[in-house]
Amino acid sequence: MQVLLTSKGKAEALEYRKIYKQADQILLGAISDSELKLLYELLDKLSLAMEDVL
Repeated sequence: MQVLLTSKGKAEALEYRKIYKQADQILLGAISDSELKLLYELLDKLSLAMEDVL
């Protein structure tokens, strides 16, 4: 199955990406690089634990 976006859908997707990128910069700007590294490590740990559950 293949899903294609209309012109309007493509424009909406681009706008969403811009908004997401801005939010990402704001949120990640609130923590230091070492905190970000720790966050990713903890998320990886939780992800592995979820694999065991599912």
